[in-house]
Amino acid sequence: MVGRLRGQTPVMRRLKVAARAVEISSCIRRKTIEVLDTHRFDVDALERYLRGRIAGAGPPFMVRQFRGGQSNPTYYVRAVRHPA
Repeated sequence: MVGRLRGQTPVMRRLKVAARAVEISSCIRRKTIEVLDTHRFDVDALERYLRGRIAGAGPPFMVRQFRGGQSNPTYYVRAVRHPA
């Protein structure tokens, strides 16, 4: 069975990956908030910094802040994947 992995077609695998991405995205939304005004930073500067350091990553970047930990804020950053 060429192109099959444990009885799954390539389309089935892609659908499972897409479903998992939606599940993760939903989880991230529940655990994060919009960046608080007191913790905002220059996202354009972050994009310029990361663009040259992460192959294939590019704008637009989505930045959210994890709930809690306000004395040491932690951020979730998601970039668009561009072909390398």
